[in-house]
Amino acid sequence: MSCSTVSDAKSLLDQYHQQMTIVNISAFLNKACEFKEKGQNISSILEKEQIVKSRVFDLISSQEGQNARAIANLFLYSFKLNFLERYPDLDKLFVEKIIDLYMSMNDQEISNCVYVLAKQYKSDIIFILLGHLEANISNYHPKSTFLVLQSVTSVQMTSPTLLKNGLQNLLRKQNERRISALDYTNLLYIVGNFPDIVEEFPNLRVSIEALGKRLLPDMNLIDISTTFHWLVNLEQDIVSDEFYSLFERRILAMIGRAEERAYTTILRGFALRDKGSDKFYEEMKKYAYAFIQHGESLTLITILYSFARNRKGDRNLYSKIVERIESEFERLNISPKDFQFLFYSLVHHKEEMTISSNFKTKLNEYIEQNLNSFTLKNISSLFAMISIIFDDVQEILVKGRSIILATKQISLKEISELILSYTINYKGFVNDIQFFEYMLQQLEVQLIQDFSKITHKKLKESGFFSDLGRILHALTVWRETSPHASQFESRIKLVVKSIEGLLVEYVKMAGRLPIDLEIPRILQDFERSLKIPIEKERPLSFLSKDRTQ
Repeated sequence: MSCSTVSDAKSLLDQYHQQMTIVNISAFLNKACEFKEKGQNISSILEKEQIVKSRVFDLISSQEGQNARAIANLFLYSFKLNFLERYPDLDKLFVEKIIDLYMSMNDQEISNCVYVLAKQYKSDIIFILLGHLEANISNYHPKSTFLVLQSVTSVQMTSPTLLKNGLQNLLRKQNERRISALDYTNLLYIVGNFPDIVEEFPNLRVSIEALGKRLLPDMNLIDISTTFHWLVNLEQDIVSDEFYSLFERRILAMIGRAEERAYTTILRGFALRDKGSDKFYEEMKKYAYAFIQHGESLTLITILYSFARNRKGDRNLYSKIVERIESEFERLNISPKDFQFLFYSLVHHKEEMTISSNFKTKLNEYIEQNLNSFTLKNISSLFAMISIIFDDVQEILVKGRSIILATKQISLKEISELILSYTINYKGFVNDIQFFEYMLQQLEVQLIQDFSKITHKKLKESGFFSDLGRILHALTVWRETSPHASQFESRIKLVVKSIEGLLVEYVKMAGRLPIDLEIPRILQDFERSLKIPIEKERPLSFLSKDRTQ
């Protein structure tokens, strides 16, 4: 009997519910899943759900339950129909069967099982399957490989062997037409969660670029937005300007049909990588106004931040967004993370945006009321900017002080932003021995860790020496203004010496000065604190051993 409608499926169940085999009931539940995915009402099919559940339970408990394919399919269908959540005894029986039969399953069957187990956060069961997956994933179909890697990544169960074997399999089969746009975005999701893998597989960059270009004609805006969501999450850009240009042309041909989320994700993906032509931003700006009128806080702030970051917006665009945010500030329910991007945009385009005294009050109150909800990373970035907007920041800094002191470990970037902002903006900092002692202690720990990174060639250069420059500047200012500087003098000298040592090691390793030192301000911070000029044409000349400390 054909099952082309919900009523057909219901009739099939009425006819066979007593004598239905495991294969027939699997086919029936598959049809129910199809109807559900199409948005059809399947309540009439499942009005005898208890009978269906009991029949499934009986069948997989019987000799028929040794059919590995049927077990894998029924497990997937039962998950999609929420049977596993409603009937824990059925779920438990399925898991027992999977443990018994997984070695008899083909790649599609076991990948579907891993997908469901990951959705249920059953990491312990995935661990049992891990050895088998590692040994066999090299021979899986690309779709099964993608599904396994994506699933285990989502529950942080990916082993180095599984990741390596899976990616090698995908790279071998990258030219196969069976790889879809969804598979491609899953690959970017995997790479985004394991960014170091890019260095381990030299051909991965080329493959990601080539696959993206090949699949682009078949991609819709959701595929494209997902692509840029994961690309921008990587620490470094792994595709060429040509890749962005090709995608830009495709995007501009379709952007008029974009939904809010796809639009903002694409805009953010280009803006954070400083990509996109003037034409791209002009066209994106045309469609921004429609989203500004009705968008939620994340949409408004993403549009504002993206245009502000690349200086591609204008006073009219900024004014429209700021006016809406100010007028509906409480209703928009802005998260601390999004607030940081809003604040950045306001700070860096203060001249082009009208920030009323009323809005400043709302911003100030938000920070004070939500400071405990900010991550330390958010706090450090925020504190580095607040004096640009607010005239008096003492109360906020004092409140932040207690949060910072309760933190066990602070990154070098956070230390650099906090120590500089407190040195410049907090009047009591010069006399706050406890706070300075804490920051100095954190700095000493981080410098030891970063020295190890340099010697093992694991240091990410971008921004590192800028952070050190800010720290040197802050320490120099504090030494010159605090009446307590003398009691910390020996430790400060050691810190400065450690920073110099990091610079020495880096130059030895790279054969050049860090790119950060091309920035005049950072160069001046080093020169002022190390008390010597840095000659860029002879990078080792300033490292004389007989230099006075």
